[in-house]
Amino acid sequence: MGLLTLGTPLSWNETVPYVDYIKEHGIAQFIALYHRLKGREGDQLKWGDEIEYTIVKFDDDAKKVGALN
Repeated sequence: MGLLTLGTPLSWNETVPYVDYIKEHGIAQFIALYHRLKGREGDQLKWGDEIEYTIVKFDDDAKKVGALN
C-alpha cells in the first residue's frame, strides 16, 4: 500500500462490487511475490517493516480451517 495522493478511498459498501477482483488479484500478487522471494535470506528488518501473519487450526475430519484465538 502507498499514500493515496489522487482521488478518495471508497467506503466499505462501495468496495463490494470489486471484492472478487481484489481477492483474485491479491492472491495472484502473493503467489508471484512468493515465487520471486522464496529463496531470499539474511534480510535485516528495518524500522517500519511489517510482518503480518495468521495462526490457523486445521480440522482434517471436518475439512475446516479457522483462525486461532
